[in-house]
Amino acid sequence: MNFDKYNILDGDISTNDLQWILENSKYIAVDTETTGLDPQKSKLSLVQIAASNRYFLIRFHDNYSAKNLVELLNNEVIYKIFHHATFDVKFLMNYLGCKEIKNVVCTKIAAKLLFGPETKTSLKNLIHDYFHVSIDKRQQLSDWTREQLSDEQIEYAINDVRYLVDLWLRLESELKEKGLLKYARNCFFFLPTQAFIENQGIPNIFQY
Repeated sequence: MNFDKYNILDGDISTNDLQWILENSKYIAVDTETTGLDPQKSKLSLVQIAASNRYFLIRFHDNYSAKNLVELLNNEVIYKIFHHATFDVKFLMNYLGCKEIKNVVCTKIAAKLLFGPETKTSLKNLIHDYFHVSIDKRQQLSDWTREQLSDEQIEYAINDVRYLVDLWLRLESELKEKGLLKYARNCFFFLPTQAFIENQGIPNIFQY
């Protein structure tokens, strides 16, 4: 693997790491690995964060307090870039006890607004289209609860956040050019509310 500095952490980021991120990052990229798709039945196993030139892989077992991570997610200045934030935000809010995650951005929603729902908007496709890089997704369904992560899992986890900030900046520029940026921002703003409602067992609050 040829990555900049990364740390594998247990349960939270350190206070020093939190301070470093707050001082050095306008944007951070965030992703999660879980044991399944339903936050009511599945567990949060890993949170990966890319901040400037550093990567933080935070492992979770049964302790979900993570007060420093919660403070970072609730920070009102830093933008949190996700791909498919609908999924990640729901898990993070459920397991970390967040009542809110501030400044959420979703590259998948941005891509859907730009290219329509029929276009392939997976992270793998977007990274290939914008940066001509092919990322390996074979570890997606691997065991993220294992005692020690493999090199392949670490590479996969880092790649899922490595390009997100640059991808958002490209998409943001195109949204602005097409007059769609305000609609994207309105969608992003609603995502934590949507996650809270769905975690209460209401899958679609707008359904008749």
